[in-house]
Amino acid sequence: MSTSPTPVPPAPRHLRYLDGLRGLAALGVLLNHYLTAFYPTMLTGEAATAHLPQWPGFEYALAATPLNLLRSNGVGVCVFFVLSGFVLSEAYFRRPHPLTLQAQAARRYLRLMLPVAASALLGFAGLRLDWFRNDEVAAVSGAAWFGRSWQTQPSVLQFVKDVVFDIPLAGEPAYNPVLWTLHLELMGSFLVFALLAFFGTARNRGLIYLAAATLLFLSPWNLYLVAFVLGVALNDWHRHGPAVPAAGRPWLVGLLLLGFVGLGSYPTTYFTGLAASPYRWLLLPRLGPDHSELLHHIAAAALLLGAVLLSVRLQRLLQARWLVFLGSVSFGLYLLHFLVLGSFSARLFLGLHARLGYHLSFGLMALASVPVLLLAAYALHRWVIEPSSALSRRVYGRWFQPRPAPAPAAAE
Repeated sequence: MSTSPTPVPPAPRHLRYLDGLRGLAALGVLLNHYLTAFYPTMLTGEAATAHLPQWPGFEYALAATPLNLLRSNGVGVCVFFVLSGFVLSEAYFRRPHPLTLQAQAARRYLRLMLPVAASALLGFAGLRLDWFRNDEVAAVSGAAWFGRSWQTQPSVLQFVKDVVFDIPLAGEPAYNPVLWTLHLELMGSFLVFALLAFFGTARNRGLIYLAAATLLFLSPWNLYLVAFVLGVALNDWHRHGPAVPAAGRPWLVGLLLLGFVGLGSYPTTYFTGLAASPYRWLLLPRLGPDHSELLHHIAAAALLLGAVLLSVRLQRLLQARWLVFLGSVSFGLYLLHFLVLGSFSARLFLGLHARLGYHLSFGLMALASVPVLLLAAYALHRWVIEPSSALSRRVYGRWFQPRPAPAPAAAE
């Protein structure tokens, strides 16, 4: 199952509303994993795994109606990738110089992989110490996808190999299922740097973005990479494109948001009733449900960001303190939430379920998990992610940053 969003660089201070958007996307991903681990019909639409028979159709509605946006994981992942393209290109568009891209590229691996290694180490310890109870929860809830996590017991040597090579190059999820996105984040980051290095000052950059997105769509590479190109294109349009007349902005924002709702709520490939749902009309010819889902969710993420860039009201809403805080710790939340779900949350639910009803056990478990998730995410952000960023700056300054040219000798 596709899981969480990838880490996005912090937004510049004048674009803090992007942190709020990132926090909103992180909240959607977290809700998706918790809800569908215990109420899998919200993902698949299958009546056999429904746990709310007193509300017939409610769980199905969260799988195949616009309500799907409340727990949509796929569009959340795409929002993060589009934001990566946007924010990674921001420094270059503010200072279009090769050294800007060099500094970002030289620091990117360390900034990502040190926190990821910490997350993988926790997952490895959890496997060795038998922390996880996801399979037992799946037996009760019917969430087969959740039960398939943490199925192997890698050796220490295999763990080292996976952290150094397989996670950044192939997204190895053995220790933490959300790590499947890391190789896409690295590939997408360097795609952004290459696109800007070769074409960042070209006159007809819009055509180049279109050609790059088309080639990626037709290529055997992962379709998610298109989202990074769209993020760069949106930033370029935001900075250098023609101004939208004030009178037409509300209408355009409304259309973009309608498009976001329609495309962003497209069901996942786990949904079994696509042929009978209104979304069948969005199934693209000659493409399977998985490619249709990806294209619709990528387009929805771009439409949402476009609406935010055009609407001062949306920007103000997204600068709510709780959303900005979620955005600031979203990388830590991404790296840890699935580990907490499979261990602390799963164990607490099973202990409560032996004494209380299913729904009360889920509710109490969810309430108890919120502070654990927030504290764990903040701790990782404070003690691992921020030091990793500082270390990457020091390494770049010592080993990669060009030295200033010596001053010419004074004439005698």
